[in-house]
Amino acid sequence: GDGITIDADSAHTATLIFLHGLGDTAEGWLPGALELRPKSGHMKIILPTAPTRPVTLNGGMETTAWADVYGLEADLAEDVKGWESAFERAETLIKNEMNNGIPSNRIVLGGFSMGGAVALHTALRSKYQLGGVIALSTWLPLMDRFPGAIGERCPILMAHGTDDNIVKYSLGLRTNALLDSMNRDVSFVAVQGM
Repeated sequence: GDGITIDADSAHTATLIFLHGLGDTAEGWLPGALELRPKSGHMKIILPTAPTRPVTLNGGMETTAWADVYGLEADLAEDVKGWESAFERAETLIKNEMNNGIPSNRIVLGGFSMGGAVALHTALRSKYQLGGVIALSTWLPLMDRFPGAIGERCPILMAHGTDDNIVKYSLGLRTNALLDSMNRDVSFVAVQGM
């Protein structure tokens, strides 16, 4: 599906694009997205929904996913074509907002779990200077391809539960360490007990 767009209540001067996790939809993040909206009403929120596809991690069952996932352990093969498609979709959403008069540095890209992976992947490759990235309980896919990431620098906020049993905390730490080694402006918040 296409997802949900929440238009700004006043003059539209910023946009948040937030991508859901594996098996979720835009509707699943609507209440949380509304909580993030500034009271001034100047921010448009775009919640895209991933396409439905078979996911190896789920025994091949079809579900909403930005890419196929074979597993979440380090050094497993990854769905390069799927991550490329997700990057292109995110980049198109960014470009569409720019075409609507929003400067790229007033666009924040965020996501949870797999959606956060798309957000990080896009931020490291995008030719646009984003306002920031919010990456929740996530990892960087295709890590070995990013030592020379070409994307413009932007602030990155990562938050990860220390007890996350889906996307392991250690994978979030590994991603943070890689971003640090690339001299990215990254803040990492450990959420104890989650």
